[in-house]
Amino acid sequence: MIYTPLRRTTLKFLYAQAFRPPNDYELYYSSMTNLSNPQLQPETAKTVGVVLEQYVGRQTRVTAAGFYYPLRRLISEQTDPGSGKMVFQNSGSVDMRGVELEMVRTWARGVEGSVQYSFQDLKDQHDATALCNVPKHLGGLKLSVPLLGKKLFASADVNFVSRRRTLAGNSVPAYFLPNFTLFSQSTKQHWRVSASLYNAFNSRYGDPGAPEHRQDILWQNGRTFRLKATYSF
Repeated sequence: MIYTPLRRTTLKFLYAQAFRPPNDYELYYSSMTNLSNPQLQPETAKTVGVVLEQYVGRQTRVTAAGFYYPLRRLISEQTDPGSGKMVFQNSGSVDMRGVELEMVRTWARGVEGSVQYSFQDLKDQHDATALCNVPKHLGGLKLSVPLLGKKLFASADVNFVSRRRTLAGNSVPAYFLPNFTLFSQSTKQHWRVSASLYNAFNSRYGDPGAPEHRQDILWQNGRTFRLKATYSF
């Protein structure tokens, strides 16, 4: 439902339901270390949200949103107490609440920038300490600047992820990750070319491992370069 009380102000009320049935691997995979579970039920999710969108002049848009996601019968891999093998089970019920803020602005000559922030609070209905790899804070900055009219652009983005709990009860440190890209919007003969630098400051960062990993923390790549050429017919 969308309501526009003022010309530059919009309110949105959102509601949705969804489900995910278990796949064949989760239902039937069996091995020396895994048990099958044909009795798995679909995961279910509901989403409730309220969004306020406000334009400030013609160049700035500010968005604030609040959301609530109850997730039920989540499928996860567990250890069977009788056999000691891994088995997929409907073992999770999670409530997620949070807020998101975003500001997008455009300037003259095609310069664009945005800043985003989100806070999320997840609670497991059965075990308050069971959740891992769940950051409470996420943030991002983006800037795009044209260098040669509409043919060559430079962009930069910085992503922030707050610390997260691992399966072993440790914490993965928070990190900022800056990336830079030069890209062509259109060149002769339908070519598009870009050059990117990821993790520009060569920061050490990682993600929590899953049950199938031996490592508690999966450390990610350092500084990475990428050249990309795309030809469209």
